[in-house]
Amino acid sequence: MKTATSSARRLVSGLLAAAMLAVSTAGAVWADDAKTPEDEWASPDGQQSQQDAADAQAEADFEAAYQQLSDRYKKIQAQLESIKKQKSSVTSKKKSAQEKKAMLQQEITLTEEKIEVLKETIAQTEADIAYYEEEIAHKEEEIALKQQEIDAADQELKDRLRAMQLSGMGSDLDALLGAGSFGDVMLTAVNQARVAEHDQAIIDDLYYNKHDLETKKGWVEEAKAENERKRQSLEADRADLDASIEELESLTAQVNGEIQQIAAEEQELSAEQADIQKQLEAIENEIQSIIANNSGDTVYGTGEFIWPLPGYTKITSNFGQREISGQQDSHTGVDISGSGVNGANIVAADSGKVIAVRDYTSGYGKHLILDHGDGKTTVYAHCSAILVSEGEVVLQGQTIARVGSTGWSTGPHLHFEVRINGKAVNPLQYFSGI
Repeated sequence: MKTATSSARRLVSGLLAAAMLAVSTAGAVWADDAKTPEDEWASPDGQQSQQDAADAQAEADFEAAYQQLSDRYKKIQAQLESIKKQKSSVTSKKKSAQEKKAMLQQEITLTEEKIEVLKETIAQTEADIAYYEEEIAHKEEEIALKQQEIDAADQELKDRLRAMQLSGMGSDLDALLGAGSFGDVMLTAVNQARVAEHDQAIIDDLYYNKHDLETKKGWVEEAKAENERKRQSLEADRADLDASIEELESLTAQVNGEIQQIAAEEQELSAEQADIQKQLEAIENEIQSIIANNSGDTVYGTGEFIWPLPGYTKITSNFGQREISGQQDSHTGVDISGSGVNGANIVAADSGKVIAVRDYTSGYGKHLILDHGDGKTTVYAHCSAILVSEGEVVLQGQTIARVGSTGWSTGPHLHFEVRINGKAVNPLQYFSGI
């Protein structure tokens, strides 16, 4: 009896081995065609990869746009700082008023641009936050679905284990020994292999889904943290925007006040300029009248001029059109100056007769006119002292006055004119090397 039982067991063992070999071969084919759980975790399905790529591209686009706005903001801020520094450096009354007005208006323009950049930055950040809130909500839905899948698979495994325990299917060998025929043995073996394969697939899905669940949860946490950082940045930008708007309102009020002040100063300067122009015209008319009434046929000069201010050749204002206090002015001579010029000797450019000596509180200040004959006259203005008298005939090179700063003068210098028949011409054409 023992021998028969042993033979039966050897037969069953052989059949079981053959059945398991067949199942193992089928399993090998399945293993070649299917991805392992590790492969699935390392390479999610195409749809998930596309979503990850879209998320990465969206983040890159947001960062690029935000960086561009940040760069524009920094550039405008640097320009504003430069304008504020320049505002304190202008000095000339008319020029200062005009430049300050222009700088204030430029500062307003830059502040307005700064506000626009801040608004764009805020809008960009809000869009960024909204995008990630939508993505977070989407991921949380995916997490909930994954959790349901995991719970269902987990419950299925528990139910199968419980059913196996209740049915007594605790041993593959016992199930095979309980089969009635060789065909039953083969069928039982294959069925058990399929059951094992199904259980392994459930386990693999559980493993992958849990891994994917943790990945999604991690992404959500990072996205929430990033959104919190963006919200803080947004609040800072909004505070900066409010401050910029307040600064703009203050600046606009300041500009309006400055413009009114500048307009008043410009009106005052225009009135002063008109008065100066009238006085200059009166002086010009007087000079021409003096020349016309005092020039005779007598020729006093040599016909050649010498430099009227020996030792000083610096020209601080040339003959012709120039700008004074923002207004165009016709300069009828040249201004000669230099270090230590105050009180220097002024000499007669040529021999001639003194036909006028004047002392004005404005205009030419203390000045004199020499008639050289042949329609040539010279004028010497802004003197501190005149050393000759009207009607006196002087020689070329004779000291006739001393340099000063009388009348409309910004500093010690000699205003020197050459006139032909009463009309002012460029004095420098009579001198070489000047």
